[in-house]
Amino acid sequence: MLWKRTLGQSSQDPHVQRLVVSLRNTRQQAGQMTARIATALPGLTIHDISHLDALWDVADIIAGDDFPLNPLEAYIFGCAVLLHDAGLCFEAFSGGQAAIRETVRWRDARRRLASSVLVEDVDREADFEALRSLHANQAERLAVSAWEDGHGSTVYMINDTELREHYGLLIGQIAASHHWDIEDVARQFAEPRPPAPFLAPDWSVDALKVACLLRVADAGHIDGLRAPTFLLKILQMNSLSRDHWVAQNHLGRLMVSPQDPTLLVVSSMGPFTQAEAPAWWVAFDAIVLLDKEIKDCNDLLTSAAGFRRPRFARTRVAGAGRASETAKHVQTVGWEPTDSGIHVSDVAALVSSLGGENLYGKDVDRLEIALRELIQNASDAIAARRTIDKSYDRGQVTVRLIQDSNAPQILRIDDDGAGMSQTTMVKDMLDFGKSFWASERAAQEFPGLHSSGYSSIGRFGIGFFSVFMAASKVNVFSRRYDAGIMEVRCLSFNNGVSLRPILSEQRPNDMHMDTTTRIEIELKPGVLNDPNQVPVRTNQPRQRQILVSLRDYVAALVSGLDVPVTVEFAATSSQVHDGFPPRPENRGQWLRTVSYITAGVNQGSLPLVSAAAPRLREIRDEDGCYGLAAIAVSRPPLGSFLSMMSVGGIGTPHHPQQNESFIGLIDHLPANAQRAPGEIAAPKHALEKWLSEQVELLSGQKSSDFDRLYASYSLCEFDYDPREVLRAVLVRVGTQHQWLSLSELSNILQRGARLVFPTVVLSERILDPHVQDLPTANNMFACIAIRTGTFNDAELIDGAPRLPESLIGVVHRTLVNDGHNPTWHIHRETYRSLFEVGDFLEVIV
Repeated sequence: MLWKRTLGQSSQDPHVQRLVVSLRNTRQQAGQMTARIATALPGLTIHDISHLDALWDVADIIAGDDFPLNPLEAYIFGCAVLLHDAGLCFEAFSGGQAAIRETVRWRDARRRLASSVLVEDVDREADFEALRSLHANQAERLAVSAWEDGHGSTVYMINDTELREHYGLLIGQIAASHHWDIEDVARQFAEPRPPAPFLAPDWSVDALKVACLLRVADAGHIDGLRAPTFLLKILQMNSLSRDHWVAQNHLGRLMVSPQDPTLLVVSSMGPFTQAEAPAWWVAFDAIVLLDKEIKDCNDLLTSAAGFRRPRFARTRVAGAGRASETAKHVQTVGWEPTDSGIHVSDVAALVSSLGGENLYGKDVDRLEIALRELIQNASDAIAARRTIDKSYDRGQVTVRLIQDSNAPQILRIDDDGAGMSQTTMVKDMLDFGKSFWASERAAQEFPGLHSSGYSSIGRFGIGFFSVFMAASKVNVFSRRYDAGIMEVRCLSFNNGVSLRPILSEQRPNDMHMDTTTRIEIELKPGVLNDPNQVPVRTNQPRQRQILVSLRDYVAALVSGLDVPVTVEFAATSSQVHDGFPPRPENRGQWLRTVSYITAGVNQGSLPLVSAAAPRLREIRDEDGCYGLAAIAVSRPPLGSFLSMMSVGGIGTPHHPQQNESFIGLIDHLPANAQRAPGEIAAPKHALEKWLSEQVELLSGQKSSDFDRLYASYSLCEFDYDPREVLRAVLVRVGTQHQWLSLSELSNILQRGARLVFPTVVLSERILDPHVQDLPTANNMFACIAIRTGTFNDAELIDGAPRLPESLIGVVHRTLVNDGHNPTWHIHRETYRSLFEVGDFLEVIV
């Protein structure tokens, strides 16, 4: 037994006795603390002193009788065992539960969990996540932390002062390391430590060996002692916790195979029923984890720098990774686990399909998609860094086209955002369908990010793969913003989206400290034929496209981005975007950039731009700016590019784009994985403030009746009451059109005139914007719709207009305010419409 071989058989050695006394004292303290874990986290399986003591036996079974461990290493192992889970209770933290709920990790967890409908007690679940996340780091501190007992005395988990001062920090690090990646264990514990002067001179400490022993022992204690039957019966817990309890309750102690001494066997003490199938799979996953830890640690022990260390006697776990083989030892009754399941036989094909033309369509601008995705990812990284690094007040995206003769074009995107660690690059970036920024790993890498309210635009986890629509090769160079330049790693996709990239330490010579991430793509033929004549599609029937330079193309694309953007090609560098929103004096120039007027095209829209620029106002609140726009008061010509519906500040789709209700840019939330515009990103109060300001501007200037009517359509598209703006309606009397003011409505109706509204029923009843063959009558005023939109809603509910903000709703309220009780009548099939036979909707007072 490991204890007897190291600390239990040298009772006459004063050095060993000192270690034993100290370890037993620490055990007493740790036992009292870990007893509190069940109170803080009642859903966890047993983590008290019985679990800690059992790790000695588990370590002995896995390591074998011949695994070398001197008494000092055994002491350090024992102390690390006692402390490794002690941070899972509130008492381990100064301030207890209240202090935990003040931590960034707790706030991050609560923010994320609050959006889930599956979590009933958000605060309690956040307690669990925070303690689980913090307990390893807290274990490191517990080895040297002091507590005041209220009587002027100080107590420690390790009371022996010399042992604590010489080895407390190392013990804490080893205790914490059970939660580290195996690569971090290798880096931290590469070199052996000499013995303290007051101990035996041959007791050097190989911390790597001890840390590996703790990892496999902790992973291997999965038997029924951790989930006693009585507690399983009486404890109230959720289904996920119960599955873990049932899994461990059914498992027996680790055994060594009689036929193969290198093989560990995990068996059940009774079969899992069909109702217990989820618990069986929990047991299966635990066995897989134990097998992985043993293999990883054995590989590390024999390959770590310095010298070759002994391996553990056990090298694998029977049946690990294959359900049919595991079931031979972990038995079932009434059902049979199989190795079949949902899987993807060709991941590359799936990515190419869902992240390519099947997502965006075949008739798309591949250059736009690549630029949009890469610039948006860069912007997300910059926003994340601004959130977590308060001293960082910059941000820059650089787009560079490298075009050498007889060589493929290279498009390069640089940014100085949060950057990526190697783990993020090789795991999270390639996790198709999962957004890194919304994950728990992001909260671990960047504490405080989620609780800050940060929300990335990229949230579907497939945007990066869409780049392969335009790229034959891709290189990703990155490092975390707080890592040195030598930490840059390169992930190379040399065969398109093969998902078999190459990781290297390659770094471009011109990638300096002001760049954290560089994406370099080799463009496929035909993606960008001429950087001075980039085609932009329009929706004009006579002019299918306009041609602009790459600089003007990018400038319009990123016109709502709150990050400066530079474009480099042909040995020149131009900052095409200064950040959003522009200064008031630059708004006109900004709008000319959005609409490509500065690109030397679309000059016909210049009068509209000049008229609208003075009314451009920010849509903003205390949290940020969501747009810069003016309400449209006339119909912009087709292909004018005067309105941009952006997502995350980037136009999407970039072209063609037309919104008849505003001029400028309004940001939207992504509606789908294509990042098509969904709901407006601005909160309701910010949007209403902007709309009221637009109404005030319109009311304070000389505007025609047509402009005000058109503006009413625009306002109604934003669910804003246009009554303050609308002055008159356009009517047809006989064959003539004229304006009828709202103040005249009551008078003409009282004089016996008829006020009718031509309507058609499509999906619902609307005012007809395409009237044909309208009957004529001298006393009939037919109200004419001038465009499509919500303002044309003509549905009635209980005899009154459904939408008060619609045109008939405004008319109805005007008549009511004049003291009338208007009623509405439908006259069926009264005229010819472009769509079909139309109806008259008539109002009578």
